[in-house]
Amino acid sequence: MAEVARCLNGGFSTLEVRRPPGVGSRFVFELSAWLLGDTVEIVAEVVSVDFVRFGCWRLGVRYDLARRGGLDEALHRVLGSKDTEPMRRAPRVPVQLPAVADDGSPVYLVRDLSLVGAGVDVEEVTLSPVLQVGAPVRLCLVLEDGRLLCPSGKVVWLRPSAAPGSPDRARPGFGVEFEAGLGGEGLDALDRILMLKSSPRCTWLSLGP
Repeated sequence: MAEVARCLNGGFSTLEVRRPPGVGSRFVFELSAWLLGDTVEIVAEVVSVDFVRFGCWRLGVRYDLARRGGLDEALHRVLGSKDTEPMRRAPRVPVQLPAVADDGSPVYLVRDLSLVGAGVDVEEVTLSPVLQVGAPVRLCLVLEDGRLLCPSGKVVWLRPSAAPGSPDRARPGFGVEFEAGLGGEGLDALDRILMLKSSPRCTWLSLGP
């Protein structure tokens, strides 16, 4: 599911190939895992082709979900699970949402999301000293229809520096717990993001009240 989320929420990526297809070419990735059951199909469309060096071309690729397969069942299973990790009040879903700070630096990656919080990685060697447990945080998501979804919260844990020998925790990061008050429409919008039925246009993160 993390790979599905990375493709859909990233929206665009680059691939290096030896023989370039033309702009507008489309191809299909089939993703499967035991949790998904039925396969998920993601359509990729080539939107740009750039020469890198002899025998190497870089493709700009845009993704779209063509067939959800067992994705809905798997997500319902995750969100409905009672086997939540200790200290977590709700199951989390990998979303892989790039985000920028309100001052433009550093770059963040919202790695996972739930109805009550988020896990955030930071594209830095160490965390800013501004980030402390209890510090206020606001995560702002620009929805597909242009509306803003901006849950406020606070930092509840820190990973100050890269953890050596742990590739799945290679970056520093922190956890955010949302405050109550999103309301019905806000919770519905967040639920659609968790179900990978909606992908925010952009995401930014603000430190401070």
